[in-house]
Amino acid sequence: MKPCCFVLGLLACSLICFAEIGRIPGETLVKPVFDGSDLVCYGYVEAITITRGEMTSDEYGNTFSPDVMRAEVKVVDVFKGQPNPSRKIAVQDLHKTAAGMQPFSLLQKGAGYVLFLTANSSRIYGLADPSIGAVRLAKVGQHTSGMGLAKLESALTITILGSDRNDRVTALRLLQGFGSLDQKTITAVDPLCDSPDPDLAFTALAILVKTKTPESVARLASRLAKGKNDQQTFAVISIGPELAQVHDERALSAMEQLTDSRIVSIRDGAMQSLRAIRSPKSAPTLIRKLDDSDALIQYQAVITLAEIFDKKNQQFAPTIPTFNQSPRKYIEAWKKWWDEEGQNLVPAKNFDHVIQDVIS
Repeated sequence: MKPCCFVLGLLACSLICFAEIGRIPGETLVKPVFDGSDLVCYGYVEAITITRGEMTSDEYGNTFSPDVMRAEVKVVDVFKGQPNPSRKIAVQDLHKTAAGMQPFSLLQKGAGYVLFLTANSSRIYGLADPSIGAVRLAKVGQHTSGMGLAKLESALTITILGSDRNDRVTALRLLQGFGSLDQKTITAVDPLCDSPDPDLAFTALAILVKTKTPESVARLASRLAKGKNDQQTFAVISIGPELAQVHDERALSAMEQLTDSRIVSIRDGAMQSLRAIRSPKSAPTLIRKLDDSDALIQYQAVITLAEIFDKKNQQFAPTIPTFNQSPRKYIEAWKKWWDEEGQNLVPAKNFDHVIQDVIS
């Protein structure tokens, strides 16, 4: 791993856990990393050595030591590469340690990892990705036959059914990065959506939302409506981008409900979904979101209305910079349009529903 800022030296402990490496779960797609790896395996770190480099400075004046970590790993299972478990390999990683900081190791002695590796020589490998190159798991479900991404998915599915809470969360987050999942995996994930553990539940929900079904969106809306666990955690934040990919009009009602979530990412994802669906039925919700406290949500409401009703002119469809200069101008233009003609373009029951929401 080659971090570009030196505060990462302070985060050495958290860097060893996939759940805390700084990227939103699911943001790193697994298949491209898998395809670009020479070896994908699960193994245990038996020894760690760190070789300190001479202090140097970059063009910004930051002083650091280019340290080299070398880990001796016993391979337990292989998903890609030579199917020869029980062999030993060396994993080497270069990272920068800020002046005055102690050297640290991304990998920890005695810990187990799913490793995505590129070959540097016959026995030395480097991490194939800075985010998911080394995913810490105490145990991974094993299979005696088969290879490939499907084998990794199956092993992770077994892991989420285990008893180790941290392993279950981490395996779910890695599964979230899969472009598509086998139905057996989806079936295993489904019950976890009702878990009292918010990390388990919302990561499982993020995986279900990736299926882009109306039922998955409704289930998310129902969970968030309980209002007990809607904190700004990685698990919840990661659902927003998944919502944006749902373009099924049958999910419209639940998606409109999610535009009122207290989670910024959820609101944004739901608004992006409404923009993609482009249904006149969502007009009442969009008119209501013109008064949202978030300027970005307001703009999304403006531009979505313009696209739905084909009013792509300067009066109704500004660019973001233009909108930011005078938001009330465009908000009032749309409210006036709604009062004068817009209400007649959507079923009255939708409008009544929104009025009732405002009153309550």
